[in-house]
Amino acid sequence: MLMTFITITLNVFMKTKRKNTVWSKEDCILLEELYIIQKLPVAEIATIFNTNKDAIWRKTESLGLARKVKYGVDHFYFSKMDTISKWYVLGMLSADGFLDSKNNRVGINLQIRDIAVLEFIKKELKFQGNILIKKASIVKGTGNLSQEQAYMKFTSSQITRDLIALGVTDRKSLTLEFPNIPDKFISSYLLGYFDGDGCLSGRTFTLLGTEDVCENFERKIRQLAKVDKVKIYKRNKQKNTIYALTYSKKDTILKLYDFLYREASFYMERKYLKFTELVGDIHFRNTTIVRYDHKEIYKLFSEQNLSRKEIMAKQGVSKAQLSVILKKQGLQKSTSEQSTKSIEDFYTYNNQCV
Repeated sequence: MLMTFITITLNVFMKTKRKNTVWSKEDCILLEELYIIQKLPVAEIATIFNTNKDAIWRKTESLGLARKVKYGVDHFYFSKMDTISKWYVLGMLSADGFLDSKNNRVGINLQIRDIAVLEFIKKELKFQGNILIKKASIVKGTGNLSQEQAYMKFTSSQITRDLIALGVTDRKSLTLEFPNIPDKFISSYLLGYFDGDGCLSGRTFTLLGTEDVCENFERKIRQLAKVDKVKIYKRNKQKNTIYALTYSKKDTILKLYDFLYREASFYMERKYLKFTELVGDIHFRNTTIVRYDHKEIYKLFSEQNLSRKEIMAKQGVSKAQLSVILKKQGLQKSTSEQSTKSIEDFYTYNNQCV
């Protein structure tokens, strides 16, 4: 009987233009059926009722209609930004995440080789779903082969509201705003953003973003990392302009490296190794070279299994120089080993942060 009523009513709605916003009892019954039972997309329900998605969201909320969340997540993760991990994750989402505020959907996708970052974010957010893989495919119109991607997505109205309050928007590449960040967390947010939307090309460090983001990063980096003021450039002159913040002076690169990684225990390994190699190259080419006992370093690392920090203290070698020495001998730890250790070290440090 109920299904017959719903079918008839649905047919009427599909053929009749909705002229007002008054919801009858029959409307509410139909809305509950479509939203809770059939789980139709909100956009489709809005079309059926000849209204917009906002009206549907408001009505479902007023009726107390809530769909069961498929996978759990820490909905209040961004409600109190009090740890370096939260600012790192926010930086990553600001750069490489996506937000659908109308449907309260949040997600992030990265290249498959950077999946360790997604695993870290999943653990931080207490997300109970899976990290999904999108296989490489031919891009329509170009014939090029896309890279294999790893991604995760979830629904949370609370996280959506918090992200918007922190400057993240639906079209963030054009409208992202720089959040209000305590100075002690700037390097963590910058590192997350750099891991997502920054690059190293040759000896040039570049961040891409909106004018507001680039200007605020430039100001904060100048103040906290003690580097010279640089000009922000427009990446293109099209209607949708992206801005670029670029550093290339040797002493600035060294200061940026120290600023980003001084207290960081989690980072995108690929970019960290590239940056470390660059800094090591600058040191070796432009400073008096200290002849370290390479054999002793190899022994400490491979035979005695000392940590990098212990070797640095024992041999008086810098982090950058140690990485270059080990890499030349093929003694860098594997990706999985470094990523796992990074996550464990990060939590040890982060638990001390209030």
